[in-house]
Amino acid sequence: MAGHRPFSDLMKDWSPERRARNEAHKAKLEAELMGRAATRDAIEELEAGKGVRFTSVEALMSDLHDDD
Repeated sequence: MAGHRPFSDLMKDWSPERRARNEAHKAKLEAELMGRAATRDAIEELEAGKGVRFTSVEALMSDLHDDD
């Protein structure tokens, strides 16, 4: 490929501010991916029948607000 360079070569001239923005964006994306993994794990747990069942909406809402 003509003109191909490693990303690290492209980043070497970045200012410290741009590097900080890049790191912040990277951390945000990684956090989103971890949240998605946790959601997938929860869905798999529910599909396996390991979830809590509630008898009513009120019971569910009460459980959701127990930590408040």
